[in-house]
Amino acid sequence: MAVKRKKSTRKQMQTSTDQMRSFRIYPANEPFLIIRINHQTFYWLVVSLLVLALGVWTVLMTTRVHAIYDEVTSSTIKEL
Repeated sequence: MAVKRKKSTRKQMQTSTDQMRSFRIYPANEPFLIIRINHQTFYWLVVSLLVLALGVWTVLMTTRVHAIYDEVTSSTIKEL
């Protein structure tokens, strides 16, 4: 005796022309190496200056701390 199987329902494919196509190569709207000044340029300029200033400040603080350690070491050696 054969068992009758129920057919599964299938999704209907969209017939619209506005379907999303994956892995499609689109032409470049503008050249990659173009230089334009906009609000992001100023944003990155400010961020890079802040990072540079923080680096300089860190180096200056490190040299001051090492100078203090050197003074303490030299004064303890003179006392001995």
